[in-house]
Amino acid sequence: MNAINIANVISTYSGGTGCACGCKGTYAYPEDTTATESQWGTLSDRTVKSRLKKLNDAIVEDRQVYLDTWFDRSCYEIQNDEGTRVVRIYVDTVTS
Repeated sequence: MNAINIANVISTYSGGTGCACGCKGTYAYPEDTTATESQWGTLSDRTVKSRLKKLNDAIVEDRQVYLDTWFDRSCYEIQNDEGTRVVRIYVDTVTS
């Protein structure tokens, strides 16, 4: 699996496992995202880069990375060691 390029990121999520509606965590979007796309979170390149770094570090370290693809989007997910928190990166193309 290859590292993910920030140019492909649609959105990110960080929070508890299970539901990803935002009740257990937060969404962040690149700052060039339109207002309607970002209605469920904040516009923050800094937060997106921080979450993306966690995913890319996991890829480099060959840790478990989950990948789910549907229609024109894919979701990469990593969990903490306890399995209680996740970081998800949603992209418009699969880069692996």
